[in-house]
Amino acid sequence: MKITFLGTAAAEGIPGLFCRCSICQHAWVNGGKDVRARASVLVDDIFKIDFGPDSYQQSLRAQQPLHQVKHLLITHTHSDHFYPEDLHMHKQPFIAASSPGHLLNIYGCPAVGEILEEEAKTDDSVVFHPLTAFEPHNIEDATVVPLPAEHSSRGQPFIYLFQRNGITLLHGYDTGYFFEEVWSYLEGKTIDVALLDCTAGKFPSRGHMGIPNILEVKKRMLESGIATEKTVFVATHFSHNGQLLHHQLEERLHPEGFLVAYDGMVLEIEA
Repeated sequence: MKITFLGTAAAEGIPGLFCRCSICQHAWVNGGKDVRARASVLVDDIFKIDFGPDSYQQSLRAQQPLHQVKHLLITHTHSDHFYPEDLHMHKQPFIAASSPGHLLNIYGCPAVGEILEEEAKTDDSVVFHPLTAFEPHNIEDATVVPLPAEHSSRGQPFIYLFQRNGITLLHGYDTGYFFEEVWSYLEGKTIDVALLDCTAGKFPSRGHMGIPNILEVKKRMLESGIATEKTVFVATHFSHNGQLLHHQLEERLHPEGFLVAYDGMVLEIEA
């Protein structure tokens, strides 16, 4: 499984558009891994999780043309994760009549479909598939299970359990500490890669997580057998309000067995 981190920031990005805090000023001056677009990941080049307002810029930066994407999984309806206006670009005249297109499948809670109808006005090259929490959905050779997230948005926010080619990925943001019903569902399963929300950085949080929360999630996953010593843990979805630069996140999280995602990072996971 190939996992490409197209963006690793919370809603405001880093640097924040109008912010002058020390984290944002450092990012403006020094760039590099401290510059973060709104969060999204690409799985095996054809599955994209979330479609925020930075999708075009992310595609250019990662040299990943989005016309390859066949399946778009939406976690929730906040605009940093779902920006339907850009879906106009999937139809003519925004693509040339001579351009061979393919069906774009979009998945999420029913509210995602409602917003598609209200705002995107797409043609029949875009098809919406409603998902229900805890119900597995087969997408080509992958199985996706939406799990309820501890987050507030229009409709039901999801995190995703994604299985393909013998690899199980837990896409675990935007969310706070997992609901007990989610822990119960995960019992008996083995996660190979866990992407966890670290919006709050050095601080604990509700509706999102920070370092104290993700350490507790990892501890419980290991104690319950949901994770093993081979599980790859990745922290992502960072806010400047977490008050940690990339190297500071690494200093705190590497000793705890976490990778710290950055825009453009690619993980290759073998079964």
